[in-house]
Amino acid sequence: VSTDGPTLTSGADGCDGATYEIVYTVTDECGQSANCTQTFTLDVAAPTIECPADAVVDCYDDITAGTPATSTACEQGSSVSTEGPSLVSGTDGCDGSEYEIVYTVTDDCGQRASCTQTFTLNVDAPTITCPADAVVDCYDDITAGTPTTSTACEQGSSVSTEGPSLISGADGCDGAEYEIVYTVTDDCGQRASCTQTFTLDVAAPTIECPVDAIVDCVDDIAAGTPTTTTACGQGGDVSTDGPSLISGDAGCDGATYEITYTVTDDCGQRASCTQTFT
Repeated sequence: VSTDGPTLTSGADGCDGATYEIVYTVTDECGQSANCTQTFTLDVAAPTIECPADAVVDCYDDITAGTPATSTACEQGSSVSTEGPSLVSGTDGCDGSEYEIVYTVTDDCGQRASCTQTFTLNVDAPTITCPADAVVDCYDDITAGTPTTSTACEQGSSVSTEGPSLISGADGCDGAEYEIVYTVTDDCGQRASCTQTFTLDVAAPTIECPVDAIVDCVDDIAAGTPTTTTACGQGGDVSTDGPSLISGDAGCDGATYEITYTVTDDCGQRASCTQTFT
């Protein structure tokens, strides 16, 4: 008995579905022969692929293809290709968005297998640090400053302000407190806020009396006009108390009287001075 083969009869050599045959020939002592054919069909397993584990990353730029684990049948070679990263959910580049990379292994016969690795973005919110709290003389001295901000993944940002808003005290008056709220918003709409507080240190009004005077009679004593100032553009109201006898006999030579002038600003702060008449 002799054999001839295996001989490829159909399909791609060494690949799934290929058929081969072996021809067996028997020859007797007289030289007569007979033959038969045996057919073999290849059932070559497809390659296998296992992706790297899914991952959570800080930014889109941190997404990188890894190395999948692959195997092939019948000692074939293989090549691996990738597609992606492709956005599959969420907003591109923003917190919570998901991307996938599809890995495909192809063996020497062209059989393929694929797997998918998923990446989820965990993008930090922006940060903001307000300018330092401040003590100012008047409400009009309150101005928004420039906060220090940062964003993740090289995003842009914008800053908005709200205020100044009165949070304690009487509006525009000494000791009143105001706040400005600064808010930073990154390109993905994530926000962070901080608050700067301003405290008013409003000066009390000032008053300067008319000069002391010597008069002939008590009826000649008359209130004059003091010089007054108020802070922060407030109004001021002047009141007088007197004349009041402070020494001597009423209406007699040498008696002294005084008039006390008091200025009161719009916030109720006061200042006084005294004018003496002899």
